[in-house]
Amino acid sequence: HDWNEPLTNLHFSAEGTLEYTALLYVPAKPPYDLFDPSHRDSNVSLYVRRVLIQRECKDLLPSWLRFVRGVVESADLPLNVSRETIQDDPRIRQIRKRLVKKVLDELASLLDGKREEYADFWTGFGAVVKEGIWAGEDEDGRIAKVCLFESSNGDAPTTLAEYVERMKDGQEAIHVLTGTDRATVAASPLLESVLARDEEVLYLVDPVDEWVLQRLTEFDGKRIVPLDRGEVDEDDEAKEKREELQKEHEGLLGSMREALDEDISEVRFTSRLKDSPAVLVAGEEGLSGHMERLLRRSGQEVPTQKRVLELNPEHPIVKGLAKLHGVDAASPRIAETAELLHGQ
Repeated sequence: HDWNEPLTNLHFSAEGTLEYTALLYVPAKPPYDLFDPSHRDSNVSLYVRRVLIQRECKDLLPSWLRFVRGVVESADLPLNVSRETIQDDPRIRQIRKRLVKKVLDELASLLDGKREEYADFWTGFGAVVKEGIWAGEDEDGRIAKVCLFESSNGDAPTTLAEYVERMKDGQEAIHVLTGTDRATVAASPLLESVLARDEEVLYLVDPVDEWVLQRLTEFDGKRIVPLDRGEVDEDDEAKEKREELQKEHEGLLGSMREALDEDISEVRFTSRLKDSPAVLVAGEEGLSGHMERLLRRSGQEVPTQKRVLELNPEHPIVKGLAKLHGVDAASPRIAETAELLHGQ
């Protein structure tokens, strides 16, 4: 019942111990109910010897391929098969595994051969496909390989494999940052030091990406590192220099920490900033600011996360604060400036 021509279709037969025929269609445009919670099951119909058994057999395809339409017809299943026995039938699981592989192989083929058409498809369906990673169904990395992401490397979306090919010598991690849209992420001060090193950053702007990152932690042997949490990766020399600065200005950092005690867990110097005076980051296992906003928007109660305030020791404001603290450690301007930096 689609008004548009499909993006592609798959028609194949399996022979051997289990015989069946499948005809699947991948739509070009997303349906209006793609994200309707009541329409999350497979839209593939199951027939046995040309008799309709189940119009929407949810066990034939996972929910992250719910946009695929089609028919599977088998002569090896009994005509009196029930919905309860379908779920536990190893033959159905075998068919499902093959269908998923076929669809992902077709998507990979489109990605290689018809990039513009695939990019349009990904705009409409990419967030749904990535649900498969979040669901833990990408142990072999096949879903990750067909994912497209916005990037600091031009306007065209890129794959993880293409990112790895462009990585600089000595770069150990794939840098990513989540946000509401490309413009917001691209303006973040969290990118400053990475872009200054001419290293690429992937912009993850789909809401599902926050959950995807809980599963997708590496690709092709490279760690995937969100820039908005944990401490920045540094060489030994930079780390030693930063720790010396922190020790030298321990009093200033303590005063700022005391002034912002209700909102932050720590104040520290960082090397991740170049032009901005300060930035907020989550702890290694904490929720990012974007994740917090998404959860609140969905109506969930989220406890207030105390973030880490990181300061750029080379910025004039921070240098001025250090000078002021050396002259008058009790100056109220220290707390006022700390609140201003935190608010900004």
